[in-house]
Amino acid sequence: MVVVSSYSTYQIGVLTTIEQRFQFSSSYIGIILAFNDIGSVLFVLILVYVGAKTRKPAFMSYGIQVSAFGMFLTAVPQFLYGGKIKHLVKSGEFTGLCALQYNASADTPECEDVGGFANYESKITFTLMCVGGFLIGSGLSPFYSLGVVYIDDNVHHKEAASFYVGLSQAIPMFGMMIGFFIAALTVLLPADLTDSISPSDPDFIGAWWLGVVVIAGIYFLSAIPLTFFPKQLPGAISKTNVIELKEIEQISEAHDVEEAEKLFEKLMKKPKGI
Repeated sequence: MVVVSSYSTYQIGVLTTIEQRFQFSSSYIGIILAFNDIGSVLFVLILVYVGAKTRKPAFMSYGIQVSAFGMFLTAVPQFLYGGKIKHLVKSGEFTGLCALQYNASADTPECEDVGGFANYESKITFTLMCVGGFLIGSGLSPFYSLGVVYIDDNVHHKEAASFYVGLSQAIPMFGMMIGFFIAALTVLLPADLTDSISPSDPDFIGAWWLGVVVIAGIYFLSAIPLTFFPKQLPGAISKTNVIELKEIEQISEAHDVEEAEKLFEKLMKKPKGI
């Protein structure tokens, strides 16, 4: 739970770095974040229905692995394009950050139309991050829904189920703090780790991708043990046992009523004192 919740806050912590590196507008950043929820909303009902009929831990594990793949996908632009903003220069003069079309007959270079993006790097990065966010949201939807059901099914004393469910909702708060902490550390490192550029340099870009790779790796590794969890934990009360316990309680209540009636009849038969 701690690892699962750390990514959401880490992503928020490095948004400004991603926005600076790929020259995204705020609207594009909002769309990237929205794709996490879109994937969850579209698939939660289907995945929960299918997962309820299978071994829940294994199904949740597969979903977490899909989410880990989605995280790796969001970090791919770093390995494709590196961590430096490519300033376009012609004749020793700065011409801007847009993708330029070379036209020998034109006096000034013209920006290439790439659909509102600064360049093709930004456009491809935006696509990869949207697809990655969609996979993250859809992969985690079974974890948040089936996880609560799995806890409830395997608690011996049903009165304690609410306590364990509440605990599972409180623990992720620590993961959120850890996500912000990792973001604060990684943005102080250069995106290209071999560079010696200082964070005070105007061209400095933090290693936004580093935490993504680390968290995705932990995601994937933590999903492996979950695959081997049984459908029902040892000591859990099965549905058959629940029915048997209810029958025993009903028999016990009926026996108590019968004993009370006999005692009442004896008291009524006793002679009354003068």
